[in-house]
Amino acid sequence: MKNLIFILTLTIFAAGFSEVTAQEATQFEKLLEKNVLLLDSIKDKDTCEDVLFRFERLRKVSPDEWLPSYYSAYCKLILTRWRIDKEDLTNEAISQLEETIKTANNSEVMTLLARAYMTKIELQKSSGPRYTGKVKTLLKDAVEKDPNNPRAFLMYGKFYYYFPGFVGGDKEKGIKLFEKAAPIFESEKVKNDEKYTYLPHWGKNLNEWYLKTFKK
Repeated sequence: MKNLIFILTLTIFAAGFSEVTAQEATQFEKLLEKNVLLLDSIKDKDTCEDVLFRFERLRKVSPDEWLPSYYSAYCKLILTRWRIDKEDLTNEAISQLEETIKTANNSEVMTLLARAYMTKIELQKSSGPRYTGKVKTLLKDAVEKDPNNPRAFLMYGKFYYYFPGFVGGDKEKGIKLFEKAAPIFESEKVKNDEKYTYLPHWGKNLNEWYLKTFKK
């Protein structure tokens, strides 16, 4: 009888714990979705800093989740458009993503990390020889890991289009990669369904601009 009572108590406790865990997961997703919707509407430095603050707070309370860290790093890269501490922001984003990729070794993190290193090279040309190979490897791996990630093809295209020929640059190959990304961007919203609002989905407009500007 005592064993039965113990088993029933344990079962009730486990059920209650599962419910709390599910509620916490739902709350996390709602906060993430809200922050990403704000991120999608960024138009100036103040808004970007506010969204960064929100993701930093979410990152601290959810250290085992990769998306808050990913988006925090993304915000820092976007902030380089307006702030003078561009190199510091870029280095922070790189450091953050290098830590994130240890536990979330996925195509999205690889792609954003490659973008961060490309930003570093743009800001500090002398760092090119040190990081160009890493950028190319990250993007190659990102494409192989998820051939349906349009951001990987977008950044790979940017690499080939903008980097000089002696390190592997090839403008025609870059344009072909932008073309490869285009239909994947179009189908992405359908693929991700309801989770589209908080999964990474940046890059479509940029890819369209590259094709409009560079494709003859």
